[in-house]
Amino acid sequence: MSTMRAIIKIKKEFLRTEFIKLIKYGFVGVLNTLVCIATMYVFRTIGLEYQSYTLIGYIVAIIFSFFMNKQFTFNYKADDKRAVIIRMIRFISVSISLLLLVQLLEWFFIAKMMLSEIPGVGIPMVIYTLIGFLLNRFWVFT
Repeated sequence: MSTMRAIIKIKKEFLRTEFIKLIKYGFVGVLNTLVCIATMYVFRTIGLEYQSYTLIGYIVAIIFSFFMNKQFTFNYKADDKRAVIIRMIRFISVSISLLLLVQLLEWFFIAKMMLSEIPGVGIPMVIYTLIGFLLNRFWVFT
């Protein structure tokens, strides 16, 4: 019976640790959004067109998000630069794939399922966050 208690204790600790990482991931997502908006605002203010300032904003936000998740959320330590570059390529791949998934899901929920915009945009955001967390946790920052 003590073996079963030990297994349950380990599982509870694992779930608690993963839940904390999920909360951190969400916090980084909020900060990431603020960084993106602030970057776009700055470049819009200096006179760039929307195509340019949104591209710059997203690039800055993705780089910010990578390093924040690497250090703060997943506490990933790598000694060689090659490992970090591989992680960054994986992170960018996940980010682009999830953005495409969100666009597809929004179209499906709004255009095909006839949901209003709030749930049609909100549901894919939740899916994006959960899948993003899992991919980043178990593939990017392993």
